Amino acid sequence: MATREVLVIAGGTSSESEVSLKSGRRLLEGAHALGLRAELAVVESPADVAALPLGAGDLVLIGLHGGFGEDGRLQAYLDVLGVRYNGAGHRASAVGMDKVLTKQVAASIGIDTAPCALLSAHSGPPAFADVARTLGLPFVVKPRAQGCSVDLALVEDEAGYTDAVAAAMRHDGRAVAEHYVDGVETTVGLLAGEILPAVEIGFEGKLFDHATKFVPGRSEYRPSTLPRAVQERLAEQSAALFRELDITDYGRVDYVVPPSGTPVLLEINTLPGMTNMSVYVYACTAAGLSYEDMLSRIIKAVEAKQHQPRPER
Repeated sequence: MATREVLVIAGGTSSESEVSLKSGRRLLEGAHALGLRAELAVVESPADVAALPLGAGDLVLIGLHGGFGEDGRLQAYLDVLGVRYNGAGHRASAVGMDKVLTKQVAASIGIDTAPCALLSAHSGPPAFADVARTLGLPFVVKPRAQGCSVDLALVEDEAGYTDAVAAAMRHDGRAVAEHYVDGVETTVGLLAGEILPAVEIGFEGKLFDHATKFVPGRSEYRPSTLPRAVQERLAEQSAALFRELDITDYGRVDYVVPPSGTPVLLEINTLPGMTNMSVYVYACTAAGLSYEDMLSRIIKAVEAKQHQPRPER
């Protein structure tokens, strides 16, 4: 592809493919509005990506969410080709997609995370009574490597535990049970090396699950109302996590802030949704940026950053 041509990649086969297609189409519109020659490639597998005419120096906007598009496999392939792309590198993507690895990295730099228990279809999930004794009731069950709050469930009894584990494990046989933290759901974004103001997510009920997130009218975004000191801590912790993972162009970190005021990390999103309804886009809008302003800054950051070393074979 010639200079200033952009290929947007979206689709995939993960549980987030529908959102990915919406992100991809919006990225394409944004690229066209910037005067770029852009095309959209809808892919369903790594083989589809391998068939794309990509080479060193090309620019790709990844609109994939979850699966091979976000877990480091696509990023590693693009690194081998020398293709420039948005979002985290292959190593950080692998960490960010795995909720347990994310917790470990965050804890290593002093960020609080909720206690959890690992669930595996291979070894069999622990008994409900054991998990409840360790984490308390209620607790949350979620897939270990899915986004968009897919199959996220609040467990309050044994029957609910059985159903939640079955749903969470249907993806790859791995899930996480996590202590439920009651508080204010808050997200902090990164754009071209700068931390965006924190955004608060309001919703009915106890859990910001998939339906609550994507059904219009069931949730709302607003600038954070947390005390300034808490917002500053959120910004500092998020910046530290982005630095630790070497993420420079954009990303998002999600927290819950209990009444104590100490943020508890939920997860990091290395390829945030890019639709008009996405919380990351809202955060940019709240900071006074249009969609095109945001996308222009992401592209400039992608063009400026150094390539990651090629993955070892």
